Amino acid sequence: MDNLKVTSVRYFETSRGLLGYECKTNIKGIEIWNDGLGGITFIRNHSGNKLSTEDYEKYTDTYLESLIDIYENLKL
Repeated sequence: MDNLKVTSVRYFETSRGLLGYECKTNIKGIEIWNDGLGGITFIRNHSGNKLSTEDYEKYTDTYLESLIDIYENLKL
């Protein structure tokens, strides 16, 4: 999964009044999520392709947040 990029971000309010978000990426079926309940930002894989251990190790919470930051800065 080289060159993962965020292509859109949808923010939503949780039932607890907190902020969550869903990000579409340039790879079909791969999304970046934060459910807004205090957990980490993570990858959701709806592509049907198995991700490698290396992919999961590379795409840490911090790295995924940096991809979102890059996308948001480009939109300014």
